[in-house]
Amino acid sequence: MSTMIIITGGRNTGKTTMAYALYSKLDLDGKSIGGVIQVLALPDQSKDTYELSSQTDGSSLVMLSSRKRDSWPEIGNFFYNPETEVWADTQFKASYSSDVIVFDEIGRYELAGRGFDKAFRYAVESYEGIMLTVIREEHIASVCDRYGINIDSCVIISSQDDVEQAYTRIRNL
Repeated sequence: MSTMIIITGGRNTGKTTMAYALYSKLDLDGKSIGGVIQVLALPDQSKDTYELSSQTDGSSLVMLSSRKRDSWPEIGNFFYNPETEVWADTQFKASYSSDVIVFDEIGRYELAGRGFDKAFRYAVESYEGIMLTVIREEHIASVCDRYGINIDSCVIISSQDDVEQAYTRIRNL
């Protein structure tokens, strides 16, 4: 059974930044890291593209873009790369032997059966390590319900928490 760490907060509050900080510290402690995390936007840059980076092999993929792309369906304000699921599944499958697997982020796409849905469900049911998972506050209850996660067994970290204090809470898991 895995240990679930949930990093949460509102939109644009530093959830991914906290995930980078924590997995970097775990990496320095000798833990192997796998999974997928968003590439951070440069300061003062608008988020018109969401790029994902594999922590397993270093590859990356644009998942969402505000610019129209041929064969990409429009979802809300963005166009969604239909290759995301296959690419993500490949990255996560290669990560299951890692000590820590990062899911950035689980939210409305997964709740609709897209994005990391299949890989996240598999990890919740079968992965034995630490799952470092980014979930917006507004989606925690729905995500826990959909994937059968007992929120009381999770370590919840706010994106606004002090990094060193958050790390102290998870370092010996």
